[in-house]
Amino acid sequence: VILVGVTAIVALIGLSEWRRQAVGKRKMKLAEQILASFYEARDVFVWVRSPAAFGGEGETRNAQGEDEQVRRQRNVYFVPIERMQKHSELFAKLQSQRYAFLALFGTEAVEPFNLLRKAQVQISVSPQTLISMVGRRSARNANEQLWDKCEADIWDGLHGENDPITALVTEAICLVESLCRPVLLQSRPESNVEKFLMRWLDG
Repeated sequence: VILVGVTAIVALIGLSEWRRQAVGKRKMKLAEQILASFYEARDVFVWVRSPAAFGGEGETRNAQGEDEQVRRQRNVYFVPIERMQKHSELFAKLQSQRYAFLALFGTEAVEPFNLLRKAQVQISVSPQTLISMVGRRSARNANEQLWDKCEADIWDGLHGENDPITALVTEAICLVESLCRPVLLQSRPESNVEKFLMRWLDG
């Protein structure tokens, strides 16, 4: 009778342990995927904001009826948008991973995604603002501070060491690392079944 009771208890504990381990494996796999995606996004932001432009970049913009000089300058500001578009699949994947990460890691898990999204929006909006002002001298003269800010958003290094886009991305990476690394580095814990059997055998 005792043996039957012990067997039943072990079976129940085993089922609970299986569920716990299944969740643990899911968390570990997702943590690895999320961390890799964030590191990839960090590299994309560095490339997108590089002032160096290659031949043909920016020319996918619709520029019908524009003066040649205006067209060239607007195309230069279109380069970050064009580069971001080439990595749209990565940012779409990050958004799809966001909800699974939130479900397994809790409400604080959403903040790294918000920070990354904020940087992405700034890099998208700032060049559009510059493009709208190119060719309108009065608009630029009246908004010099905005012009400088937008250029600093899209080109790395113009803010010096106090670059707000880099700060956003760095903070996002630090937060996601603080959530993922403990899961990835944890050693295999002693199972509940093992603990129960050891206590039972020890009497």
